[in-house]
Amino acid sequence: MSKKILKPLASLGIMSLVIITVLSANPVKASVGQVTRISGADRYATAAQVATSNWTTSDNVVLVSGERYSDAVSASELAKRLDAPILLTTADALDPNTSAALSSLEAKNVYVIGGNASISQDVRDSLKSKYKLTELGGANRYETNMAVATELVKLGVDPSNVMMVGGEGFSDALSVAPIASAKGQILLLANNDTSCMKPAIDFVTKNKSKVTVVGTTNVISDKMYNTVNGTSRVNGGTDRFDTNLKGLAAFSTTLNFNKVYIVNASNDGYADALVASAVAGKTGAPLVLLDSQTSQATANAIDYIKTNIPKTSDLNVIGGTGVVTNDTVDIINGIITGKPIVSFKDKNLEEAVRDSIDKPNGTLYKSDVEKITVLSAQDRGIKDISGIENLTNLQSLALYSNQISDISMVKDLTNLQELNLADNKISDINGLKGLTNLEFLFLADNQISDISGLKDLTNLQTLYLQNNKISDINGLKDLTNLQKLLLENNEISDISALKGLTNLESLSLDDNKISDINMLKDLTNLQNLFLADNEISNISALKGVTSLQELYLDSNKISDISELNSLTNLQALGLSSNEISDIKGLKDLIILKFLDLKNNKISDVDKASLKNFLPRCTIIYE
Repeated sequence: MSKKILKPLASLGIMSLVIITVLSANPVKASVGQVTRISGADRYATAAQVATSNWTTSDNVVLVSGERYSDAVSASELAKRLDAPILLTTADALDPNTSAALSSLEAKNVYVIGGNASISQDVRDSLKSKYKLTELGGANRYETNMAVATELVKLGVDPSNVMMVGGEGFSDALSVAPIASAKGQILLLANNDTSCMKPAIDFVTKNKSKVTVVGTTNVISDKMYNTVNGTSRVNGGTDRFDTNLKGLAAFSTTLNFNKVYIVNASNDGYADALVASAVAGKTGAPLVLLDSQTSQATANAIDYIKTNIPKTSDLNVIGGTGVVTNDTVDIINGIITGKPIVSFKDKNLEEAVRDSIDKPNGTLYKSDVEKITVLSAQDRGIKDISGIENLTNLQSLALYSNQISDISMVKDLTNLQELNLADNKISDINGLKGLTNLEFLFLADNQISDISGLKDLTNLQTLYLQNNKISDINGLKDLTNLQKLLLENNEISDISALKGLTNLESLSLDDNKISDINMLKDLTNLQNLFLADNEISNISALKGVTSLQELYLDSNKISDISELNSLTNLQALGLSSNEISDIKGLKDLIILKFLDLKNNKISDVDKASLKNFLPRCTIIYE
């Protein structure tokens, strides 16, 4: 049998094997320190491809069911001892990919794992005509496991030290199998049923085995631990993925990080994991398990790779893009190559980013997006802005008219000077707290009620907050550089927080619940003031705001406008729908160009008189 391995699938030196469902018929060889993917049409093709990619020939082959994991989990250590690949088959017929691989490998001996329910007698009989069969099975997975353990002793494996793992699921056993292989130890399956465990108890007693248990007390109880004379326990985790990482950490000095195998182990996807476990065991390589792309378990696995795997490691992903996405592979590649990969959950946002750097295809690196200082992605149907945090040199970002609700990802974009998030579905703006370089911020047409997160944005000059649900504006009181502030169509009644904003030139408070405007008297730089649709009756505070050029007070409760006679710079004045009858206070506003007085109580005589004083002004009464 040849021990030669074909050029290694560029793998990431990681301690645990990542489980994937499909391998490609011809794996693309990557350079050291990058990821190679092996995938095929199905699990049988995947197993065959892994076998022929890692063994040129092999006298021995281990054959297991591709349809049920219960017996198959015992195969990994046997494959390591025999230096043999694992192939899969259906119960009723030998899969064509498996048959072709057996021929290609020039196999002589086939070790069949499991009973007839896993691999039928018809399949066994067909194999006997070409190969020598060794059949290792039993009435259940535990008996099959003991048959394999006994065979390993016959093959020369020392039983004085063994590992024991829970046998009720596949994932822990396959995760631990490469570790057991690296240590040269038999892996026993266990549960907490003493009668079921009698053969295993007899085995460790007969061989005076020192037993390392991997798993929590829920999986293998303290009672069973004591029954098998356990010598140490590596506690499992909260789930299969956590257990995988805990096992890798506990046995890090045992594993060979020159190669790392990565596979998806979510749900019942044992087949790729089984194949990966065997090939990982061949060199004592770690096996890293992944869950779905967006899960915390996958994030933890990637973090483990980042922290523990050498950049010179060969990384091998077993399975197709349906189980381990290209985005996940790109992220791992970026970790190993030192060229971090950027991914976006929302493809509409990704398209906008690609458009901005003229890179419609290919991997997006952090170095690509760091070039972007201006990004316009308005009205693109964007819902998720995950990934935007990588554009750390952004100075201007326009994402208005989308469907965004979560903006926490912008918190590290501290170079932003202009941000437009208007017309979205945003309610929480705490992600903006640290963006202290912002000068222009547009948050109109959202669902915002709490604006306290803006209190430290003291460089703001323009702030749009219209059409929200704001009642408390105390978060604005220290924004003394504001020149333009739009707050119309909210639920504001108290505007005392605006008293110190003396640099304001334009202020819009239309359509709120304001009655008291006395605090506006110190805002003497105001040129444009919008106070329509409120509950204002007294406007005397405005008499000193002589820079005003536009003033709109429509739809209030005003009757006395005599204090407006000092506002001689006014060019547009809205006073419609009030309770005004005396308009003599307007006769000195000689540069007025537009005056709206409709829906008031003004006599025809006063109307004619006012026209004489303001001959160039368009006056609307009806």
